Amino acid sequence: MTFNSPIVEAINQVLLNLAPEKQQEVLDLAQFLQSRSNISTAAQSKAVLVQELREVFKELQSMPEIHEITEADIMAEIDAYRQGK
Repeated sequence: MTFNSPIVEAINQVLLNLAPEKQQEVLDLAQFLQSRSNISTAAQSKAVLVQELREVFKELQSMPEIHEITEADIMAEIDAYRQGK
């Protein structure tokens, strides 16, 4: 939306005719609506990341070499990590 759009001009005209305290209420409402929009965008971004992670997990689980790893292999990796190797 551009600053010269009809809706922006109409809002500006209404604001000019409001008392300062009412102008503040309009600003508060606009900021609230903007914050809800940001939360929605963040939630959508998070949902996309979760879906991508699930796809990576599926791909990893389909790899044959993954099924060859034993509990002993996992424990050896954990022990090596803990020892700083």
